[in-house]
Amino acid sequence: MEILDNLLDRITEAKREGWLGERGGLQGTLSPLTPQVGHPHPSLFLPDCGFYSASMDWGTIVGTVTGALIGVGATSLADRSRWRREQATRQSVIKRELYAAYLAAVAQSWNEIRAAVIDSDDAWPERARLASLAYRNGGVYELRYQVSITAPPNIVALSDQTMRGMRDLTNRLNAGQTYSSWEELKRDNQAWFDAFNAMRRMMRLDLDPEALHLPPSSP
Repeated sequence: MEILDNLLDRITEAKREGWLGERGGLQGTLSPLTPQVGHPHPSLFLPDCGFYSASMDWGTIVGTVTGALIGVGATSLADRSRWRREQATRQSVIKRELYAAYLAAVAQSWNEIRAAVIDSDDAWPERARLASLAYRNGGVYELRYQVSITAPPNIVALSDQTMRGMRDLTNRLNAGQTYSSWEELKRDNQAWFDAFNAMRRMMRLDLDPEALHLPPSSP
């Protein structure tokens, strides 16, 4: 009875976790043990299998069930391994889409800030306003929160540094700082570019630990 109870527990667990291979193997093992004659005892009802077990040779049962457990164990390991692989694949897809969205938002926001600061013919107060608008409407702030609950700590820290770097730049522009060329703007914000390139590299390695090193680039 103890072995049957253990077998039934395994069937219940397999049903709950969706391990169809293990469940089918266990139920298939129990089926030959169902007697063809005799009156079943209520204590031997097998839930979820739909049959009774009556008087039989317990030595045979022990041998049969023990062999079944050894065989089904391999199926159980395969089912669990497949479930882990599927979970890892789904997590990788989520990260890939989020990283791509965050990098795109950062690049678009920075390019619009640069256009407002360097390419615009407007007066400086208006340039500063347009740069702030580009930062607020770029989606970086919102995506940063998704990164914080999905990415590993090193990427979260770099994404925060990237976001704050653009925010600090727009604050300085609104406070009256001006730039006369792209070279001057880039030189004054070199720390931001370093953080951006480091974040891009870490995201790539998080998705593919064997990825080749990426050269530095501007958004």
